[in-house]
Amino acid sequence: MAWIPFEKRPTELKTAIQLKASAIAADSSTESFYDANELGLLDDSALLAWLEQDPVDQEFTTDQSNAAQQNSTNSQLYEEDLYVVKTLGWLMQNANTLEDKVIARNRYRSLLFDLWRKYQAQTGETWYPPLRKDLWDNYQFTTGIISD
Repeated sequence: MAWIPFEKRPTELKTAIQLKASAIAADSSTESFYDANELGLLDDSALLAWLEQDPVDQEFTTDQSNAAQQNSTNSQLYEEDLYVVKTLGWLMQNANTLEDKVIARNRYRSLLFDLWRKYQAQTGETWYPPLRKDLWDNYQFTTGIISD
């Protein structure tokens, strides 16, 4: 999808972006927030859905210098080149604030519980030792906990 400039967005989307930008990054301008989070790659419906998401589920970028440098050096950008995937395990280890680490840990635990709940709903089994062992091994691996 081609880049859609901030100026070409409908008025209601511009207003919603301004509100989100002021709530998340009060020290940066709306257009720098728009560019840094690469919102120009989203069509109107996807952008509206992104704006309505809970901030806990979103990853924000407020540093415009890196985005501006990337846009100026690359004449041909592909959508898959613009995203860096970070795992919850990475976020639990490397988040900037303690609050972000707590949010990541709670989200991780919630997803792990949902996985177990879906398994239980599909199979009807309330106890499955091999799955428990797999989940525990995965938990130890992702959190760095080693026990005998």
